[in-house]
Amino acid sequence: MTPDSLTCAFDFAENLHRNRKWKNGEITFLHHPIGVASLVLFYGGDQSQAQAALLHDTLGEGATLTQIEEKFGKEVRELVEAFEDPPGVNFQTMEWANIKKAYISKIETLPTRAVFVIACEELHEITTLNQELKSNTIKVWKHYPVPGRDLGWYFKNLASVFYKKLDEPKYQSLVSEFATQTKILSNRVFEGIEG
Repeated sequence: MTPDSLTCAFDFAENLHRNRKWKNGEITFLHHPIGVASLVLFYGGDQSQAQAALLHDTLGEGATLTQIEEKFGKEVRELVEAFEDPPGVNFQTMEWANIKKAYISKIETLPTRAVFVIACEELHEITTLNQELKSNTIKVWKHYPVPGRDLGWYFKNLASVFYKKLDEPKYQSLVSEFATQTKILSNRVFEGIEG
């Protein structure tokens, strides 16, 4: 991995995300792609996967798949494209649960390399959520479009997909940590700590 390979991806993402804030409106959004890339590297991912982790939210901020391929190559483009919503998903007319069901079904069809990066992204999401819930539960839930039990349902279903798709020994610790974080969230919801 060349030193500037991730720097270039970070600069690209930083340029698009610099004015965005995380769900709570207080933290820079950049902590998310950086966190995902860190998890990719921690769990043994390669340069292309780490670049895709840094870039995975740039499409919604004005970047195009063509730009990403020109700058970072075909493989990074394909990994970033894996994060796109499935064809036919309409946020204006579809219920949240149906959108998530479609996304989960799409993940089941993706190659392992892409599922690995998505698993790292979802792990960062759920870990951050669990950390935030420790400090101000009611405030945290206000930033989500559905109650905690629905998020619990979503992450449980993701855990099942990751268990099936990431069945090689090298992914065991990632899948195990995701399951642990899902259980923590489920316990919080079960205890009624969802505001």
